[in-house]
Amino acid sequence: MPTLNHFYALLAFLLPAINMQAQDDILTNRVGTKIGTRSAFNAKCHKAWTDEPMFAIFDRDRFCECVLPIVLSTEAIATAKNVNVLENVDLGILIMSNDDSFDHLTTCTELNMNGIRLASLGEEGLTEMREQCAVQLREEPTIQNAGADPVKLCDCVFGAIVARDLTIGDVYTAMDPNSPLYNEVFMPCAIEAMPATSVYRPSPADISGPSETITVPVLTLSNVHKVKIRLGGADQYFIIDSGAEDCFISTKLATELEQSGAIDKSVILDDREYLLADGTRITCKRHVINGMQIGPLTADRVVAASMDQNIQYLLGKSFLQKFKRWHIDEAAKTLTLERH
Repeated sequence: MPTLNHFYALLAFLLPAINMQAQDDILTNRVGTKIGTRSAFNAKCHKAWTDEPMFAIFDRDRFCECVLPIVLSTEAIATAKNVNVLENVDLGILIMSNDDSFDHLTTCTELNMNGIRLASLGEEGLTEMREQCAVQLREEPTIQNAGADPVKLCDCVFGAIVARDLTIGDVYTAMDPNSPLYNEVFMPCAIEAMPATSVYRPSPADISGPSETITVPVLTLSNVHKVKIRLGGADQYFIIDSGAEDCFISTKLATELEQSGAIDKSVILDDREYLLADGTRITCKRHVINGMQIGPLTADRVVAASMDQNIQYLLGKSFLQKFKRWHIDEAAKTLTLERH
């Protein structure tokens, strides 16, 4: 029969375990400040994302366990002397502002974020992702220079991804210029998001001439393809560079084109910083050129940057995207262009 001594013995056994559990529940930051308890943090974490449909894809308990290390590693939290520092922290903002959060949470929760169907997030989740997309694209120089509306662009991209029943990972793939989705989804959406008057927005009126499709010879040396363009009354050879946002010419040629009237002085574009192939950055003046002749076709409203260097001229996207399709035949050494 249990006696009072048995009770005391059991209590003596349990007290260290109870104390250890209490100690384990306490959160201590890098400088030794006791900033709360694990259970209180978990309750705050659950509450923070209760109404967030995007986070319904997570196991909430596991998610909050994975969030905690991110929070504790944040410098302001890690070095805080205030014991109540966690009480006023907005966990959503803190997580979103940490560049490593996505990768950490994907690994920690063992959830394949990239494989989640975009449509499964629901309208509220999609709205949040579209808003985040617009915030990021608003800072992109290419989007700024093209005058594209980031909100309209993101709405279009997400709509296309959902319509194809694709995944979150496909959204990121669509931002890769080398991917089919970039050309099939992102670029058409970017064009639609541009003002109707933008020189970057392709218009059938920008191309004139008797043919719908033309094929012209190219000069090829070590995978570098050059094509002849008649410009300002003289023939010039341009390297075809689909990676360049704009065409490139020398300042000397730009001056000659201004004098001949090929550069439209009524359109004023801001200077732009470009990243060159050797890694250097250079700020260039930009111009709008009319009358770039290739075979029997003429392209107008083509954006070209000018550099104070003796450079090889580049035929970039600002020219190539005036056409519906273009293709280089390596074997035949020709360039085929199809009008819109």
